Amino acid sequence: VDYDDILRWNRTIDAAQFSGDIAAVDTLSAAIRTGIVGEPLQELAAAIFGSHEVVLTFREGRIVLDTYNWKSPITAANFLTHINSGYYDNVFFHRIAANFVIQGGLAEFTGVVDGTPNFAFRQPVGDIINESGNGLKNVRGTFAMARTATPDSANSQYFINLVDNDFLDYDSRNNPDGYAVFAVITEGLETADAIGSTPTFVCRTFGGRSETPQTASPFQSLTINRGYAHTVSFETETRSGC
Repeated sequence: VDYDDILRWNRTIDAAQFSGDIAAVDTLSAAIRTGIVGEPLQELAAAIFGSHEVVLTFREGRIVLDTYNWKSPITAANFLTHINSGYYDNVFFHRIAANFVIQGGLAEFTGVVDGTPNFAFRQPVGDIINESGNGLKNVRGTFAMARTATPDSANSQYFINLVDNDFLDYDSRNNPDGYAVFAVITEGLETADAIGSTPTFVCRTFGGRSETPQTASPFQSLTINRGYAHTVSFETETRSGC
């Protein structure tokens, strides 16, 4: 853990949206500032961050994941905060790259009006520090943050690795800055694979790639276990388009 990152993040955190115990994070920040080091500090940080189990439900089934709060404290907290705030409600995987990744966190499916599918782009609340140097690898079944070419530009978009993508790891030849892994699927990898096999087409709205799904699969519910919960349920249309 980069404790300097925690200090910087703690000064800008929105306590009303944070999914964890803000007082505990304040305690950790105070311990860092007073010079506590070594095992006592590690024990304090691990006790505060721990991990969370998150259950994501889609039309295709459930995905259960564990967040790496200890190794990716800022990135994991960012993901949990987006769930708790309702930001991901009805958001779907807008990018389906077969045998590579499925990516979400950008667009909300708002239904079909007069036969035309409608989308609304979510406005991200701010960028976070890139924690790709945490030792976690972009292997099959992991969640990682999407970003631009600027390392510290991730905000709401994330992807699930459908295969081992070591070229996305920190210090790799093609992407030396890496993409930060923050969670791993513990149940429902077949659901991710099913979403990853959705037929696609070219859509200029999403960058002109041939990776836009022909049918949208929004979240039907999101639940954070181990102390925090936010669950939403709604009716969903499934047709997609531009």
